[in-house]
Order: sequence, then structure tokens, then C-alpha cells
Amino acid sequence: MKKYGISRRDRLIIMILVPSILVIFYTFINYNFWQEDNVPGRSLWSWVPLALLFTSILVYGLIEAIVSKVIIENNRIIEISVFQKKELKAEQISGYRIDLSHIIILPIGKREKKLRIKRRYENAEEIIEWLEGFCDDLDYLKAQKELQEKLDSEHQGFTGPDFDKRISNSKKTAALLNWSAGSLAVWTVFYPTPYDFLIISLIILFVLCLILLRVKNGLLQFLNPDNSLYPSIIIAFVSISFSLVLRSMEDYRLLNYYKVWGFAIFTGILFTIVCVVGRKEFYAKNKIHFGSVMFCFAIMLVCSYAITVLINCRYDHSNPKVFKAQVLNKKIVSGKTTTYYFDVSSWSSIEKIEEVTVSKVLYNKTNEGEIISIDVMKGNFGIPWFEISP
Repeated sequence: MKKYGISRRDRLIIMILVPSILVIFYTFINYNFWQEDNVPGRSLWSWVPLALLFTSILVYGLIEAIVSKVIIENNRIIEISVFQKKELKAEQISGYRIDLSHIIILPIGKREKKLRIKRRYENAEEIIEWLEGFCDDLDYLKAQKELQEKLDSEHQGFTGPDFDKRISNSKKTAALLNWSAGSLAVWTVFYPTPYDFLIISLIILFVLCLILLRVKNGLLQFLNPDNSLYPSIIIAFVSISFSLVLRSMEDYRLLNYYKVWGFAIFTGILFTIVCVVGRKEFYAKNKIHFGSVMFCFAIMLVCSYAITVLINCRYDHSNPKVFKAQVLNKKIVSGKTTTYYFDVSSWSSIEKIEEVTVSKVLYNKTNEGEIISIDVMKGNFGIPWFEISP
């Protein structure tokens, strides 16, 4: 009988790190929320659910590191975790897969549960050697099957060496797209200058990713399920979506969110169709994989929302309608970032006091009781938005 688990060194690090993080986290909450003047308008109780969730996750991780282990005994393998114990005999195993963090052991029957063994376990390579003695590496078999399918596809018009070259080129293309999108995203989030260049570059890169998914005929993938032979550009899509939606939320204020969601949902569905239809990574055993499709739709929806807002506002040259409002209250909300707020009197068709974010410069220039100008623009898509000036 052999046992495998997290090494003593890693276990010790986790046992020191988790309590330290919890101390820092609760010190932060105590400092920022018990002193109400530091963060006006925020309630300590609003952070209670987050604190409980964060604590639960860390404590679970700590217990998991101590308790979890794998036992190999004769012709069976046993996985022990915090809440369950799973076991598979050698004759019940159909094969295994290896991803970045786990060795996944799949059963033959539906009644048995698959095992997910952490690769960071000490001497985990011995588990792989044990599996190699009586079952197949399913990733390797899938790669061989995909290769054979490509070689057998007459409409592709290329042979073995040509296929290897195209796979190599696809990997280079995927790496270039992922790195370009990631770099532009970091630049856009932390130092959005020159603004128009960055926004337009990200939008063009997003469209280019969609086009390449189609024209590469399967050699590029949106996702990379089960360590597929073909490279994925999911990092590019996530980077573009995250950076664009952050800029759209930080830089522009809308009066009507119903219209923007209408545009975003419609275009998000179209983009999802482009990504999903006819693509094998979204199918499992000839059935569509609902979770993968919904994940794709979520990414496309976020990006569609951001692009709609940015095109609607940034490139809107309509003549503004100017309204006047009084600053009733000023406040600062501090956390990882500092946000400046005005409470302003009702203006235009809005019949209630509005809380609006403003720049630090405008916040420092304007005193409570002063009158500010609110410029309302139509928007390129008919979605009204506004800017605030002294």
C-alpha cells in the first residue's frame, strides 16, 4: 500500500499562509469599516457574506491540504478528501487524462465517480506509472484520432507533413493573439493612453479572433477541452472582454441601461453562434455541451456590452443638452481604488437625487451647494449618456 499527498513543505506553507491571509483580511475590514469616516456610505454588514465566503474557502483549503490523500492498494486506487471517499478498481477504469493541475481517472460505468487527483501530490508520477500498466492515456488517443481525422479528410487537401506545419502555425497564431490581447488589456486597464488606439485595437483584435476561428477550419479553438491537439484563444477573448468592459464602466455613464442590454444580448447571441456552430469542442458524444456554450455566451455578452457602450459614447458627436444640478453631498469611497461621488439634485426627467461618480479633479474643484453642468448626449445607438462639468 502506498499513500500520496501534499508534501510536508507545501502543507507547512499552507498552514502558515492561510491564517496570515485571514489576519490581514480582517484587519483590513476592521480598519476600513469600523471607522465610518474613512468609507462613508458603506456598511460593515454588507461585507459579512463576503467575509464568511472568503473565510470558508480558505479554511476548506487548509483542511483539504491536511486531509486529502490518495492510496494505491493492490488493484485499486482510493481518493480521500474532506467530504468524500472515492474508490476505483483497476477493472473499473476506462482510462485517464492529465491537465495542468489534475490526473483525471475515468470509470467505465456510469455509477462510479471519476477521480481527480492533484498533480502537486508528492511523487504523483508514480500514480501515472501505475495507471499506464493497465489503461490508456485518453489525451494521447484523442490526439491520434484527431490527427487521423485530419489526414483522412480529403477536403483539407494536405498530408501528414503539411498538417504538422499547419498545427505549428496555428499554435504560433494562438500564442500571438493571446499575448497581444493580454498585453493590450493590461495597458488599457492601467494606463489607457492613447485611448482611441487601445480601444480600436482591442475591438479589431476581437473581430480578428472571431474570423480566425472560422477560417482556420478547426485548427484554432475557442476552448481547449481535454488537452486537445489544437491551440485555444480563450485567453485573448477573456482579456479583451475584461479590459473593454472595465473601460466602459469606468469612463461612461448611461441614462438608459435597457437599450444597451438589448443590443448586447442580440450581438452576444450572434457572436456565440459564430463561435459554436459546427465546432467540435462544444460537443461531447455528439451532444452539445451546455456548460461550454453558456461560458462562451457569457464572454460574448460581456464583450458585446462593452463594445456597444464604447461605440455609443466615445464616438458620439451629437450636440449635448445641458442641464443644471446642485451638488447636495460629496463623498469618497476607498478600497483597492478610490472613487469620488456627488449626490446631485433632480434634473431633466429624473425625479430623484442621483449619486454620480466624478473625477478627482472635479471633486476637488467643486464644493457642496455649487451648481454643475450635466451634458446629455443622444448616443450613436440611441442610448443616452451624460458627462459632468463645473
